[in-house]
Parts: sequence; C-alpha cells; structure tokens
Amino acid sequence: MLEFRNVYKSFKKKEVLCDVNFKLSAGEKVGLIGSNGSGKSTLMKLIAKTQLPSKGKVYFNNIDIHKSHNMIKDFSFMIGQIYYPELNARQNIENYLKINNKMSYISEIQTMLNIVGLEDNEKKVKNYSYGMKQRLCLAICLITQPKVAVLDEPFLGLDPLGVRELNNIIEKYSKEKNTLFLISSHQLKELEGLCDRFLLLENHQIKEIDLHNRIITQKLIFKNTLSNASELKDNFRFIKKIDGNTITIINKDEEVDLTNLLNLVGKNPLIKIESNDNLLSSYFYKE
Repeated sequence: MLEFRNVYKSFKKKEVLCDVNFKLSAGEKVGLIGSNGSGKSTLMKLIAKTQLPSKGKVYFNNIDIHKSHNMIKDFSFMIGQIYYPELNARQNIENYLKINNKMSYISEIQTMLNIVGLEDNEKKVKNYSYGMKQRLCLAICLITQPKVAVLDEPFLGLDPLGVRELNNIIEKYSKEKNTLFLISSHQLKELEGLCDRFLLLENHQIKEIDLHNRIITQKLIFKNTLSNASELKDNFRFIKKIDGNTITIINKDEEVDLTNLLNLVGKNPLIKIESNDNLLSSYFYKE
C-alpha cells in the first residue's frame, strides 16, 4: 500500500535519510520511533509531498506519489493542533471540508463527532480542554475516511483517560475503515499498547523492531559485592554478567523466577531491580 523504496534525503551536505526501505499495509497501526533529529519529521513530509526525496521513490498502491497528481487525496495528517479557536467543532470540520473541496463528507460530521466523543453544540474550541482539542484534530484528520492517516505526537499532553479514548478511536477506525495509521511519538508506552508494528529510525535508516523476539535486560542490584559470582554464572544461564554488586540478566520472557538465584546469593540483600517500563524504551537506552 505505502512503500519507501531506496529513499535518500539530504539538505545541502547533511544526510537525513539513507536508503530507507519499508512497506506498510491497509489496516495496520505502525509506530514510528526515533530520537529528536533522527529524521521522523522529514519522513512524514515526504509522505505529505511537502518535500521531495533526493533519491528513491515513495509509492502508494505501486504509484510514485511524487510523479502523480492527487495521489495523496486519500491521505490525511494530524501534525500539531490546527483549528480555528473562535469556531465550534462542527464549524471547524466544515471549514476543513470546504478548503479541501470535500463537502461530500459533510453528512458524516455528526457521526465523527460521536466517534471522538464531542458534543455538537456552540461551544468554541478555545474553551475546550487539551484532550478535547486533540480529539477534534483527530476528527478533522479522519472525517474524509482516509486510506492513510499520519499522526505526529497524538498522545502529547493527554492524561491516561485521554490516551485510552484516543486509542479506542484509532482501533475502531483501523478495523472498520481499514485505515493505515503511521504514528510518530515519544510516548513509547502508549505506542506499545496500540501498534501492531514498529519502525525505528536510527543512523538515517529504518529498521523494523520485533517485540515478540525481544531479549529483555534487567539489573539486580544488591547491597554488597557478590562473592560467589562464578558459582552464580555456572548455575544460571540467564545471567549476562556480574559486576561488583550488580547482576545483569537477559531473558526472552517478561518475567524470570529469581527464587533460586536469590537463595544462592544468600544473606546479601537485594536493594532494587532496574528494568525498562516498556520494551520500546530499550532501543533508546542501550548499554
């Protein structure tokens, strides 16, 4: 459906994207992660056709989007909060449809407001909460029933309830409309709970993250130096290394039974266990 094929992007002599390749399919919810300055915004701008690749092609249904007119008419973008504060929700959506010459969707406004949980009343958007504004922006993004929706930091500023509501909307739309969602965010825990696939943009290139086969690393920190390090390593294959008072363990499951290990350590108290809150964060915090 959406494909990057050998895509490069440079600004003067600075390379931002280097030989980027990936394919995304209808109905997928794909998380795009990477540190600040990694090129995520540039990648999204290539999809939006606001920038051209220096080399390579971006395809939608096997057609080069940069050489064909109206190829992104089935795309929609939620990048920042863009709305008219003096208008209400319905007026904002109507205005979007008028500007984009898509008034055929005007009959869908009430349904969309129901989906995102906003009332169809005269309340001006400037008086909305942050979460309500986010949901309005998502409604504007989805009102035309796009085949591809690109969302940049949709969870920013939302409380746990707001995140759950947003996730439910995306889940519903993905299933019912078969929309492809590409979601860029630093809120890794939220992405992990929503997306089917994950792409990491690092060193100017894209690589896919397979969370199912991810090896999890944890550090067990004890009060005193471990005097029987060799014995511990011989008895427990999941021990990666022992350094002073710290045991680093690796495993392919979320939990390892530490009972036997702690018994062999003896009376040396375990002070704490350090582990990532979610698997995606381990790609940012490497040893």
